[in-house]
Amino acid sequence: MGGMIGGFGALIPSVPFIVLMMVAAGGLTITFYQRRAHEPSITSSQGFRLGMLGGFFGSLLYSVFISLTLLSTNTRNAVRQSMTERLKEAMDTAVDAPTRQMITQLGETIATPSGLATVFFIFLAIFSVMFIVLAGIGGMIGAAMFGRQRA
Repeated sequence: MGGMIGGFGALIPSVPFIVLMMVAAGGLTITFYQRRAHEPSITSSQGFRLGMLGGFFGSLLYSVFISLTLLSTNTRNAVRQSMTERLKEAMDTAVDAPTRQMITQLGETIATPSGLATVFFIFLAIFSVMFIVLAGIGGMIGAAMFGRQRA
């Protein structure tokens, strides 16, 4: 449940808020788990594992919603246009030739539908790993803060 809340929260396009929601997903997972399982205490390692599990489900939810947005041709074109503009900005600031060549190759890659899909799913894979790890850290923090019931 905590991971799902984090997944919905990560849909808000603000990087600091997305990172906060990733960490909060792990903490919320601990809170919901402790209420349901009635564990007397949760260790940090258990909190990390539970947070990672919550992060997995949050990243899965986020990936599904973001992937569904690419089904629309208009959205795909808007994403491609935005990425092309960002690459042009990066090209203007790039100083050395290898960086310029890499940016050019990436621009050529996203110009094709399969290239855009490949870049998009690489992004989702990296995002999912970050989500899982940060939610695990949030689970450790949640276990330290809320993992022990007071007698």
